[in-house]
Amino acid sequence: MRTSHLLRHVGTAAAIVVLGTGCAADATGEAGGLGSATAVVACSDHVFWGTVEGTAVEPDGLHVTFQVDNWVRPTSGDSRITLVADDPAKNVGAPHWSTSERLLVLDGTDSPLDLLQGEVADEMVAEWEQEDPTVSCPDNY
Repeated sequence: MRTSHLLRHVGTAAAIVVLGTGCAADATGEAGGLGSATAVVACSDHVFWGTVEGTAVEPDGLHVTFQVDNWVRPTSGDSRITLVADDPAKNVGAPHWSTSERLLVLDGTDSPLDLLQGEVADEMVAEWEQEDPTVSCPDNY
């Protein structure tokens, strides 16, 4: 089981994209830099479409289990994954998890768990799918 700390709320998707774009903009300043959506995906360890299957409060945080519909990066993985998120009962602003939400989940070792929905998520995946599958995270990201 992989664990990450959730620091962003699903409702703040625009802020996530702005933050990701700001980081990625640094990467595109040099020759050979990656576009923003590509850099965000390339710098994530796991990117997948999934729905929240359930949650459980544990000593290390709120465990959120996802049912994975489609892996983006890597191209395949387990059909279920559990990540540790901030517990909304203990952390003001932490999201309340709904089992009906289909999300694009981005999880990286050196970055917090990000969740996107709707058109922004669709566009990010579409841009990534146009890239060379061997592209990697820029050093200055």
